[in-house]
Amino acid sequence: ISQSMNAQVRSYAVAERNANDGISMAQTADGAAGQMSGIIQRMRELAIQSKNGSMVTGDRATLDTKFQQLNSEINRIATVTVFNGIDLLNGGQSTVNFQVGINTSSNDQIQIVFGGMTTGALQINTLGVTTVASASTAVTALDTALASVSTRRATFGAAMNRLQTTVANLQSTGTNLSAALS
Repeated sequence: ISQSMNAQVRSYAVAERNANDGISMAQTADGAAGQMSGIIQRMRELAIQSKNGSMVTGDRATLDTKFQQLNSEINRIATVTVFNGIDLLNGGQSTVNFQVGINTSSNDQIQIVFGGMTTGALQINTLGVTTVASASTAVTALDTALASVSTRRATFGAAMNRLQTTVANLQSTGTNLSAALS
């Protein structure tokens, strides 16, 4: 009986570690997505500035240079945001399962969706602000991209909250089971 209980206590400790790994992954992804959100907001500002009638072609070209550099930075962030070799924002959307229980049912796992946050996935990779028309198109597309990033950040935040609750529950269960083992 004690060996079985000891195995459970140790399994709860591993499940807690797994949940903490999930929190760390979600925090890493959320932090990078927060930077992307700020970049998209700056790109929107440049698009609004480009729509101004006082701009000449050369001014818009300068704004577009900044705009394209920011666009490239979003892809760079997506590419370098990794956790233990796992892409968190790059590539297509993929689900990562975290084993947060000591059994094999679906209730013992929590899933988080990562990936799908490049400029291509956000559909802002072909935008520019060299004309008033292109700047108008950019504003609309950037608003959609910003909403998409915000939704993903909310998903990461919800997952972090859920995993933190799971950690607290696992700690309580493990402590009580360990006391019973004693």
